Amino acid sequence: MFENIRQRNSDLMQAIRTAKGRLSAIAGGEMTTMDVMRLAVSLPAPAYYVAFDTALRATGEVLRGKRATGSELRQRQWEEIAAKVRHEMERRNLRLTEAVARVITTGGASRFFISPARALSIYHEEMRHRYK
Repeated sequence: MFENIRQRNSDLMQAIRTAKGRLSAIAGGEMTTMDVMRLAVSLPAPAYYVAFDTALRATGEVLRGKRATGSELRQRQWEEIAAKVRHEMERRNLRLTEAVARVITTGGASRFFISPARALSIYHEEMRHRYK
């Protein structure tokens, strides 16, 4: 679990650097920190950063037509994972457990499923740790 968080934070910091570069190129320096965070979290993420057992439970709920627990962003994440899992199950004739494992270990996410405010908090935490 903590490895997922460390990796997410590292990947998010890279996305923040990318977002800052893109915005400075088009905005000529006229950008706020929250503009950077909004763009950063909307960029594709290399992974979902979720534990297998949590993904299995939530994905199963979504596939059965139920609403998985969590925020709106978290719900969107589970729906995205469930769609990919369904595709893997049909395409490769996999069981649910195999499809979930495949999706969360090999597929990237369409975005970081965290809010811009949480991204800013992570950014500050990471900067504090780097310059201790």
